[in-house]
Amino acid sequence: MLAHDVRCGYVSRAAAESTYGVMFGGYGTIDATATAKRRAEMKAQGLPVDQPVAETIAPLPFAAEAVGAAAPADTLRDDERIALAMNCRCCS
Repeated sequence: MLAHDVRCGYVSRAAAESTYGVMFGGYGTIDATATAKRRAEMKAQGLPVDQPVAETIAPLPFAAEAVGAAAPADTLRDDERIALAMNCRCCS
């Protein structure tokens, strides 16, 4: 699956190699033996190490007094809903 992700541009080849330990053979195929060896080396070194995407998280799009309680969804504008939904690690 990862070779497909690299071909489609979801993951760069450099990220596949450095983060996932994938070793490529000829014509962009994955070398399973070399990949298993590289992943074992990475595991022994305690890799990969998760790096934070950002130093700070964007503030929530509603007033500070509403932080303790959930913001009513029907009072949020579309841009506020998007900002709230994207306020997670995977999207920031």
